Amino acid sequence: MKTKVENGQQYIQYPNSNQWSLLFTLDDGQKITIRMLADKLSCNFPCARLRLRRSSDPKLVFKPILRTRKKRQDGGGSTKKGVFAFDPNTWYKDPLVKLMLK
Repeated sequence: MKTKVENGQQYIQYPNSNQWSLLFTLDDGQKITIRMLADKLSCNFPCARLRLRRSSDPKLVFKPILRTRKKRQDGGGSTKKGVFAFDPNTWYKDPLVKLMLK
């Protein structure tokens, strides 16, 4: 891998690529790129880029990712199977439905 320093920042070039990647130095001396961090944490590039730009502390950079969106147990969708927003037998009596159908 080739390295170069330009404007005080260190860059690295992968063997099969023509692009130069910014090399970040952490507080403990590790040198890591966005791609390396994304592969290690199994996250996307914007997430890895944000972590490396915000902090150089290895504990914060390598902290496990919080998955806030959990998959639904019933297979997703807006309603569960067999559960309806309106009663199928008396839906036409609801005042909001009457208003909507006017």
